[in-house]
Amino acid sequence: MKRFTTFALVCVFALLMLSLAACRNNDETPQATTPPPAGTTPPPATPSGTTPPVATAPEGAPALTVGGIALYEGVTQHFAVPEMTDFTLFSAFGGDGGPRGEYPFWQEIARLTNMQMTNIANPNIADPAEALNQMLLSGELADVIYVHRNEVPALSLQGAFIPLNDLIAEHAPNIQRYFDLMPDVRVASTNPNGNIYAIIGTLNPIWGDGIGTYNIPTQMWFIRQDWLDNLGLEIPTTFDEYVEVMRAFRHNDPTGEGISTIPYFTRGSNIIGMYALFGVPGEWADWGPCPYNPDEIVFGRTHERYRTALRYLAEWYQEGLFDPEIFTRGGNARQELFASNQGGMTFDWFESTSAMNVHPDVLAAVPDFNLVPMLPVYNYHGVRENLYAQANPGHFAWGISPQAADPVALIRWMDFFFSESGGFIFTHGVYGQSFTLENGVAAPTAEALEFTGGIPNYLRSIGLFAIGGRSPLDLTALRARPYGEVAYTARRLYTDADIVRDPFIGQPPRTAEEEAIWATHMADIHTHTREFEQQVIFGQIDVDEGWAAYLATLDALGLQEIYAIQRAAHARAMGR
Repeated sequence: MKRFTTFALVCVFALLMLSLAACRNNDETPQATTPPPAGTTPPPATPSGTTPPVATAPEGAPALTVGGIALYEGVTQHFAVPEMTDFTLFSAFGGDGGPRGEYPFWQEIARLTNMQMTNIANPNIADPAEALNQMLLSGELADVIYVHRNEVPALSLQGAFIPLNDLIAEHAPNIQRYFDLMPDVRVASTNPNGNIYAIIGTLNPIWGDGIGTYNIPTQMWFIRQDWLDNLGLEIPTTFDEYVEVMRAFRHNDPTGEGISTIPYFTRGSNIIGMYALFGVPGEWADWGPCPYNPDEIVFGRTHERYRTALRYLAEWYQEGLFDPEIFTRGGNARQELFASNQGGMTFDWFESTSAMNVHPDVLAAVPDFNLVPMLPVYNYHGVRENLYAQANPGHFAWGISPQAADPVALIRWMDFFFSESGGFIFTHGVYGQSFTLENGVAAPTAEALEFTGGIPNYLRSIGLFAIGGRSPLDLTALRARPYGEVAYTARRLYTDADIVRDPFIGQPPRTAEEEAIWATHMADIHTHTREFEQQVIFGQIDVDEGWAAYLATLDALGLQEIYAIQRAAHARAMGR
């Protein structure tokens, strides 16, 4: 096997690691800590030179035709290699674990495609960047490399990926259709030199309902209906009503137990929901279109609306209207604060937050617990909107390394995940284990429904991790889950109200020069904004007195150079 020269690449990554830390995609589902059974044994290899048989449904399964998709018909003929072939994958074992070839899901993929995967990422390294660096230093690259999309430019510049343009055009019709349906993903996956080195995935549907749409909310508002009922209050609809409800939740004993309550909280050490109350530009108050001029790109944490938000948040913090530990609260904040009957409102992922209504710890402590979705209130500027939509380009991408022996087989294997059959299997898992058919509709098994942490954790436990293409948006399957009606109602509440704004297209790959500037400055810029934010909210700095110095420091840290990169990249994305 050819070894990979890593010195220059490691130097680039030394600059990138800090800037990427803030870009990691933290999934709301905790890791399944116990490895699952190894699953079924891969089928024996078909003798070399023969045509592989057409894949059939698992033993005992009916003809699996769901929504017009014949799940197994012809799969092997199109995607599989003639004999069982081993290949390697790098997909880091982060906080959510990682895929292993012996897991049932990957054994099913091997059965269908004759491609048996081994993940060479170090499972003992939780930090994905550190695990990637270890592989690079070894000089031996995986055949397929799956990383955060922001890591692709540096990897491609140093030759860790091969161009995929011709491979996709000649051997991957489903990936080609994916790009045709979602041209913004093609833009985000295309290097300034015109090459596609890695395919950015999506969390949006490729097949079925909602193809290519942006109206799928990710994070939304939830409120304790039981607290509202106890206090004789209605769900707030305006900014002033929202403040009144926060104060009532804090001061009027909504539990009837005289305990200290926290009107608003979030997980993950952030205060993003509060910024939505003030119309601050950009998801996470980061990069986004200017509220007054959509063609102008702004950094939300330098906008006047951010300044206004900080002014109010400092006052609300002193009054105790939101979590005093909001910058240190961990990923289990929902179950902890709901189970202690202290948390009143949150802004979080719609499906997993809906699941709090059936969380055993919460219900054991608070039998009358009732968390319901609510529309965003009309904000400080009189606008009702939600910026947190699921953009088509996802956070992660995968490509083929120059050390791969058979790129054609690998691109065809990757293409399977973007097919109707592959997308369905990626959504539902393994027939008979994670799903069955009821009246022609996929339904989760009792084993999946009863798994600790719910169906998302169960699917992880059999190996189904965020990799590859996506699938139909199956609201029927969602409703079949124990918390499904709440999640379904939440999704429909936001989409039917048409208040989910099209997401910011974001950042296509940067040039080598842009990448160097970005890596040099952006980590320090984010650090300074977080420090200023906390100092203002904690009352250590008056936002108005410190604003000019704050902006001057950001400029000194290179913000104007970053602005130039963002404007140029956005113009490329828009075809201007």
